[in-house]
Amino acid sequence: VDVENSVSPFPQELSAPLSTDFKLVAYGTRMVTFLNFKVYALGIYIAEADLPLIPKVCTPELLASLNSDASKTNSQKMAAILLDPAHSNDLTEKLLDAGIRFAVRIVPVRNTDFNHLRDGLVKSILAHPAVKKSNDVVSEGLGQLRAIFGARKGSVPKNHVLLIERLATGALKVQYQKRIAGEAGKADTFENLEMGQVLEPSVGKFLMLQYLSPTKPLSKDTRDRAIEKFSRL
Repeated sequence: VDVENSVSPFPQELSAPLSTDFKLVAYGTRMVTFLNFKVYALGIYIAEADLPLIPKVCTPELLASLNSDASKTNSQKMAAILLDPAHSNDLTEKLLDAGIRFAVRIVPVRNTDFNHLRDGLVKSILAHPAVKKSNDVVSEGLGQLRAIFGARKGSVPKNHVLLIERLATGALKVQYQKRIAGEAGKADTFENLEMGQVLEPSVGKFLMLQYLSPTKPLSKDTRDRAIEKFSRL
């Protein structure tokens, strides 16, 4: 899938080095609004085995309790709920609490470094309004995230890959893939580095809530595609 013309297309499916098979459900670009430039292309993937959990969690009864508009189909209700600031977090948290595993594939569209990637993730998570209510546990988790990136020095060239996988435990596994250009007509390959794990599950929860935020998503086009996909499952 062509996500951004300055980086390589994203695969529809991911497997190794991830822990299971994942399918692409949404993609787009992360913008820095006040500077009006793109930072990275991203894809959100859901574990293939967990896709059936989405309609199991989002039952007609649950959707009706969050949106009482009888004129809407269940798909329309789900889309409306995920765009509703009053109920979006409730529904997304129910999906995450059901154990749905996701992976975020981040590909910088310009040369950057691990410090900038770390700072961007930390700021994004801290920007969620509910973080203050869970400040102690989130702070512990962000300390783990900072340590993972702090142990890795140097640049992250454009078109290399950062993989963030939410495991069944709720922990986040972070991996870096150095892209090696393929020779004449051959596909690129990757040198994989396991950076570490964030064991505190609230970090992954708030990161996903920010990607799907109804008011200030980290990537609006990604959020919109995710809602469209979820409402069709």
